[in-house]
Amino acid sequence: MSLLDKCDGCRACVDDCPVGRVDASFAPNEIIARLVRGDLEGVVDDPHVWMCLECYTCQELCPSDIGMAETFRKLKELALHAGAGPDSVAQTYRTFLEQGTLGAPKESARRKLGLGPLPVGGGDAVARLLNLAADEGEVVGR
Repeated sequence: MSLLDKCDGCRACVDDCPVGRVDASFAPNEIIARLVRGDLEGVVDDPHVWMCLECYTCQELCPSDIGMAETFRKLKELALHAGAGPDSVAQTYRTFLEQGTLGAPKESARRKLGLGPLPVGGGDAVARLLNLAADEGEVVGR
């Protein structure tokens, strides 16, 4: 019996998944069951894979210490490699490679909270390092 078979048969964490509790369309156990049946390609293309927050609640509740979070993380990696990930993830990755940041702070939200502007974060230095590594062929996915 594989770990995924054991995971699919147990279902100890299904009712406590925070995403599943908020959105009934997310059933992580059904995704695991599809993997057990050999539907890797269909699962990788399924947008529900991206609903997992990788919060590790499943890991905490798993009597076998398996959890699903690592499986979902790997599924997301496979989806990105196959070009099946959400456009927003691919765009965020491109922005990080180009600018060295994952986005700009929302200054208006910071002001509402009584916070001052953030110091310069060094994103330009990170971008230069990423570009240097890409020039040397060390950055995957570029």
